Amino acid sequence: MPTIDSRMKQWLRDTLYLYALGRTPTCVFAIGHVGSIALTAALAQRHHFVFKAETLDPVKLKQNTHLTAARWFHQHVVLKGCRAKIISITRDPLALMISEFFSKSKHIAGRRDAATALPVETLIEMFLHDYVDQKRHLRVLHWFDHEMKPALGIDVYQRPSPAGEGSAQWSESAYDVLLVRTELDDAQKSQVVGAFVGIPDLEIQRVNTSGARPYREQYSKFKDSLHVPDDLLDTIYNSTYARHFYTDDEREAMRSRWRSAGPSKRK
Repeated sequence: MPTIDSRMKQWLRDTLYLYALGRTPTCVFAIGHVGSIALTAALAQRHHFVFKAETLDPVKLKQNTHLTAARWFHQHVVLKGCRAKIISITRDPLALMISEFFSKSKHIAGRRDAATALPVETLIEMFLHDYVDQKRHLRVLHWFDHEMKPALGIDVYQRPSPAGEGSAQWSESAYDVLLVRTELDDAQKSQVVGAFVGIPDLEIQRVNTSGARPYREQYSKFKDSLHVPDDLLDTIYNSTYARHFYTDDEREAMRSRWRSAGPSKRK
């Protein structure tokens, strides 16, 4: 966690960039587990004026005191109507749910080593029952409506879709907006984001992926063993999120990967 001294330096830098130098900030505003850390890190390495945020809800920002960068961006950019670039990222919603489930499994199971110690079959049951039955998966499907729309006034579902192309961009109010899909390879993603922010030789490399975590072996076995019931697949891949960001063929390919079969089928 950043120290008070590092936070102060960051605050001074951001204030200088915005008010004295008139630089336009970029906010990587996206739900977790979509590659936002790698994208933000790549921009920061090039000394870009960049912020990362998963929420810009003032109530949540007040409750979570560690969200200092997001709070600064909200107070000094959003509330004051300053120009900014907004980058958000989408991902196959079920793959995103699985990644989020593994990171939250210790809270769901009530034990810190849940992701590494519990059998894969138990983790699958937890995902299909506890995670889904508690409606945690709906957070993924509704993130743009519950976070981006109220915070920035941007309704992505009324704007260009990245389906097929892998990215889409437009200008709206004080914001230039870029939507990019995680499924783009690193070279394509680097080119699209680099052109958007004015860094033509930007290089984005994946970091902090679930496959690189201590539970990578369990994570891989989980994905190979998971078979999702058709009713859940319908909820996910007929959602506004999936239909807007992915073509019919892409959604069918995703469904086929996880289609219900075998012992993990819900009762």
